[in-house]
Amino acid sequence: MTPPGRENIARRRATGATVAGHNVGLTFAPMQHLLGVHEPDFGHLLDDMVHRDGGTVRATRYCAPRIEPEICFRLARPLRRLGVTTRVDSGGKRPDLAEVTVDLHVNGDFVASGSGKEVLGHPATAVAWPAHTLAAFGTALDPGHVVLSGAMTTAPGPTRLPRRSAQPP
Repeated sequence: MTPPGRENIARRRATGATVAGHNVGLTFAPMQHLLGVHEPDFGHLLDDMVHRDGGTVRATRYCAPRIEPEICFRLARPLRRLGVTTRVDSGGKRPDLAEVTVDLHVNGDFVASGSGKEVLGHPATAVAWPAHTLAAFGTALDPGHVVLSGAMTTAPGPTRLPRRSAQPP
């Protein structure tokens, strides 16, 4: 048994792409309900999918771009086994990521708000979920990889994004 999409990832890796981590999706209960699913999903993040802070992201590169505020984890150690537990460490401080809140604004207009508890009850749970799921396929989350924990709000697409009217000169 192989995880869905493995052939696509193998094809991309054959052309030089490297796995940078994983994206966990459908961790927000209203999105699961909307789509009629009962568990999250995941996808591979390749190195050319990672955008640095302040960089330009061209929406035309994507078939259905969305804006999703997520908490990103960078792994210090491999997560390889079933029954994995997570420990969040932030330079000696241990923030309660379930209590982190976000207000999503697009072009200065408020779109949505949410918190870390919207992500499977706690964002660290979203890191453990793919480690558990991928272990059944003999795949691990490796040190240095990033894991995007899933959206803390709904994910507005281009047709729902607010547009600012042109300002007169």
